[in-house]
Amino acid sequence: MIESLKFMLIAIIPVIVGLIFTISSPLQVLSIWSSMIIVIAILITLLAYFLGFRSTLILRHSIGVIGFPQSGKTTIITAVFNELFKNRFSRYKFVLRGNTIDRVNEDISKLEVGGKLSPTTDQDLFAYRVDVNIPFLFLSNKYKVEIGDCPGEDSLQFIEKHGEWLHHTPFFKWVLEADVFIFIIDLSLHFSDIDYHAKIVKAIRTAWQYIHEYHIEGKKNIKKKPILFVFSKADLLVRFHFEESLQKNPEDIKTIGFGDRFPNKVEYRKEMIDSFEQDICQKYNDIISYLEKETRYFSIHFASYFASDQNGNKLGIDNILKNILPR
Repeated sequence: MIESLKFMLIAIIPVIVGLIFTISSPLQVLSIWSSMIIVIAILITLLAYFLGFRSTLILRHSIGVIGFPQSGKTTIITAVFNELFKNRFSRYKFVLRGNTIDRVNEDISKLEVGGKLSPTTDQDLFAYRVDVNIPFLFLSNKYKVEIGDCPGEDSLQFIEKHGEWLHHTPFFKWVLEADVFIFIIDLSLHFSDIDYHAKIVKAIRTAWQYIHEYHIEGKKNIKKKPILFVFSKADLLVRFHFEESLQKNPEDIKTIGFGDRFPNKVEYRKEMIDSFEQDICQKYNDIISYLEKETRYFSIHFASYFASDQNGNKLGIDNILKNILPR
């Protein structure tokens, strides 16, 4: 409100100056110069009104996270917020809102001591909210960002069930209107469940076709909506590097991915996991090629809270954050 009044005062000043000049000038001077001043005053007035309106405009930016139960959705989101706290994006200003403050800090503390995060419930559907200010010239763009960490069971309904009733569920409506879509692929299941690849590919393709159908006649250009293909629990790839036999032991992989406590943290170098990443992407090449054609902003990420480089950067989290922030 104060910023709007400021711009209104700025708008009034050139008008008053122009009127005073016009009234006080003799007729012979009232020629092209006075006309130019009046035109300039009007333009400045319109610009000031526009800037005043822009300063009060708050845009919505929502991020939908879709994945099977216990696939690491909440852990990835918590890691993203932890990255925000490190202030690596100094150009942006972030303010957490509501129960997001307690939830994020509690989850970060659990992850740091290896505790298990509580499963997401229906009440947590829109738990994560943050205000983001992005400088733009001498103003700033203001966004209310929501990250929808929805229950895995709701994700299953969204991508496996059929019928018009789905259009009336809160999760379905929220995801359809999202500005960014994150699809989670669980690497612990990829390596331990022989049927998982077929299930998750079908699920992602079905989910996207629902979303695409919804936007066919909509006003928003779905080509401009980023799609992130995120392989969670990617610390497994680092563990494979140090212990080759682990890759052949599905039960141990499941214990790491779904045990009562989170795994110990590991340090990684990019070359340790490059060959694994290439093989996995080749395995999912069909669905990757399909989604690449659906948007201008498609990206692939291998992510884990429990693998860090020598500088303490969590595997893949920094790049995820760059791709989900408002553009």
